[in-house]
Formats: sequence, structure tokens, C-alpha cells
Amino acid sequence: MAGYIGNKAVNLSTSGADISGTANLDIVDIDGAVDMATTALVTGVLTTTAAPVFNGGFTANDGSTITTADNTTQLELISTDTDATTGPVLSLYRNSASPADSDDAGELEFNAKNDAGEKIIYARILSELSDVSDGTEDGKLALGTITAGTMRRRLQISGTELVINEDSIDSDFRVESDADTHAFFVEGSTGNVGMSVSDPDSHTPQTHNPDRLSFVNYATGGTQFITGRSDTTVNVGNFIGGYLFKTNDASGNRFGGMIATADDTSGNGNLGFFPVTTNYDSSTTSEGSMQIDDSGDMFVKAGSIKVGRSHGNVYTSTERAVTISHAGDGSNDTLTQIVARDGTGGDQVFRHTRRNVAKSEIEENGDFLSATNSYGSTSDERLKENIAPASSQWNDIKALQFKNYSMIDAELDAPNMLGVIAQDLQAAGMNGLVKQHFKTNANDEPLLDADGNQEEYLSVKYSVLYMKAVKALQEAMAKIETLEARVTALEEV
Repeated sequence: MAGYIGNKAVNLSTSGADISGTANLDIVDIDGAVDMATTALVTGVLTTTAAPVFNGGFTANDGSTITTADNTTQLELISTDTDATTGPVLSLYRNSASPADSDDAGELEFNAKNDAGEKIIYARILSELSDVSDGTEDGKLALGTITAGTMRRRLQISGTELVINEDSIDSDFRVESDADTHAFFVEGSTGNVGMSVSDPDSHTPQTHNPDRLSFVNYATGGTQFITGRSDTTVNVGNFIGGYLFKTNDASGNRFGGMIATADDTSGNGNLGFFPVTTNYDSSTTSEGSMQIDDSGDMFVKAGSIKVGRSHGNVYTSTERAVTISHAGDGSNDTLTQIVARDGTGGDQVFRHTRRNVAKSEIEENGDFLSATNSYGSTSDERLKENIAPASSQWNDIKALQFKNYSMIDAELDAPNMLGVIAQDLQAAGMNGLVKQHFKTNANDEPLLDADGNQEEYLSVKYSVLYMKAVKALQEAMAKIETLEARVTALEEV
């Protein structure tokens, strides 16, 4: 059937309609196929009862909506290409004539209604143009979800970093392994990090302090941290691994901690411990202030061992001791101990025992106990020079003033000791028997009196005094022998 619509020819048949040129139609209801050789302009709504097929593709110049009343797929991209390259492809193209840094490049939104019937973006994937300079382009991809009514960036990938929780919300980060639900865990509320633990803050020794973060490794059977090197060729002094602590102040960074260095080529090593100072240099091998070598020996290179005190405080409420023990076969069990205590009288500050019997002991009041009652000093002639007969000690011994007294810190009401006074010896001209000592505190710092002078006290060299007494005794014996000889001669007259 042939005819005209307006001034356009129309051919109608049972197989379809053929319209030559352009036709402006208010309503067209066609049950069969429509073949349009040029352009069809539909200004109203185009309703089809079957799925339209576009063999040449199509271009939409405005927003489009696909609506279904069921759960079928609303949009599906299919590629039947048989090669190995990418397909199908969904391209979001920001075709801007004036692109600029930080422009959005595209967004994929996941919308749904809330219980108030409002359309809400619950999640989205956003692309941004970080740098649009030709040759140095950078892009950014962000994944966000709505949290407590606000869209938050949960994952962000840029040209320089990958960030989780960019908006700093109280959100935990958890990595799950096949055997552990919290193989790695960052607690959002505290910033504490845990391994094999879901609540690291509850396992810290202090109430949570945002300035004191903790790393907690806590699991049934215990945990361990391993650090080392994987190469099999290790030379003496090579760095093996370590744990370092860092602080910083106006003078710069300071490091300290523990490092392991190779002691041989067989895998044995030494542990060096460093205080937090500027002296640590990771580029050179150093033994540290304290070292434990591969044989188990401990060495203190600098400083001293101080027990019963901290760096800034001295504790005297209970005794503290350094104890060295040797467990033998029963006949040679020994113990050597140095004790700091607030004791009295015979309380030991040093003792060495064998089979629980004291062999040597220094008591709190200064007494010394020896199981053999033997005292000595180096006296080899080969170690001495300027040897000459001793001068007379008769007058010095005659000048000695022996006094009874007690020590002030003993807080006694009557004297309990016999001896000499250092100032009396000085007055008698025996300054060589007196030694001056300066007072210091536990940090070896001078103790000053009210005038700013360092406090001091005197001691007496009793061992020298005893030798002087022996020499005077020899002189007395010589005089006695001379007198005896004279008495004998007179008796014989």
C-alpha cells in the first residue's frame, strides 16, 4: 500500500513501513518493523513493546534512566570479541575543554532510600584529577561510604600513597587470616595496633593515653618478634638486626635500643645495648654501653651497674642485691652477694659463702669478717724501689691519744669503740696517717655545705699505724734487751 503523510511518501506492507525523508508524526502505532533510512526525531515518548535493537549503536545527548519493576539486570555490556585484549569496556569520559587540578573525573554512586523515604548515597567510587599537566598526570580514586549520616572516604589511592580512613573516623582496620580473625588489627578509637588481639587497648599496662600508643602481640601459646638477615654470607661485625628507640629535641634525633652483630662467620652473634643518645651510629658496628656475647658473658663498657635505684631516684625501703651463685655438687656451692640496705650492726653489705658458711663478709657498720683471719698486701721486693731502713716510730707511738667513742649514726648513749681521732693525729704531725674524702650523692655528684663548699670527712690508715706500732715495739724490745743486759752485768758484780 502506498500513500503520503504530509508531503512524504509512505509505503505500507504487511512486513513494515518505509518512510522516505523526514516525517513529523504526532502518534504512530506500528505493530511490525520500522525501517528508517535517515533520522527519526521523536519529541515525545517513544514506547516499544519489545526490546529495541541498535545495530549501529546510539548516542544519547542527555541523561537516561532505565527502570524495571523486578530484579532483572538493568544494563549489561556484552563483548563477543574472541581476541585476548580488554572487553567489554565501560568508559567514563570527562570531556572538559579546561581541565584543572583537583577536578572530579567521574563518580559511581550506590543510592537507596532511608526510612524517611529520602534518596541517600550509601556508597560511591569517585575519581579525581590530581595533576592534569601533560606528561606528569596523576589520578586519584576514592571509595566512600556513609557513616553516621555523613559520607566518609574509607579508601583513597593517589599517585603517591594509598590511604585507609582518610577522614580519620573511629573505624577499626582488620586483616583476617585463615586461622585468625584479627591477624592484624588497628583499633580506631585508640590508634593502638594489635596482632591476634581484638582489643589491644585492654592489654596495655596503662589507661589509654593518645600520646602513648601501643603495639600488642597477644595470643594463646605466646608470641615472638623475629628480625634478622637472609643472606648466608656474614662476616664478623656485620649488622644482623635490632630494635631501636627514637626521640628528638632541639639538638636533633637521638637513638638507642638493642642491636645484634655477627661474632663469627658461623651464625653466632653479640647483643649490644645502647642508651638513647646521639652517639649511636647505625652505619658503623658498635658494642654499645652493655654487651652480651655469644658465650653468655655480659660486659659493661661504660657507666656502672646500679641496683635498688632508678636514674633519678634512690630506693631504700627494701634491700636490693646483686647475687652471683654457683651450684656445684654440694661441696662447692658458692654465693657472692653485694647488698644495699638500711641495716644496723652486723647486717652484711658484702658476703661470700661456701656451703652456707661465710668465708668473707663486710658488715654494715664497717666490720670485716674473714674465715681465715688472714690479711695481706703486695710485698714483693721486685715490685718496690727506694728501699731503706725505717726511721724511729717511738715518738709517734708515744704521741698517740687513744679514745673511747661511738659513731653518730649509731645513736648510742655511751661509747662502744676504741681508737684514735684523725684530727689528733694531724695535731701530732702525723698527717701521713690521715686521708681526706669528699662526700657525693648516689649520682656521684658533690654534696655542698651551706657555704657552697663540698662536704668532706677524714679517715685513718690503721694498717700503717699498726706497722708504726710494730716498729716502735722493736725499738722498745731493743731498749728492754739493753736494760736486761745492764741488769745482768750489775747482778754479776
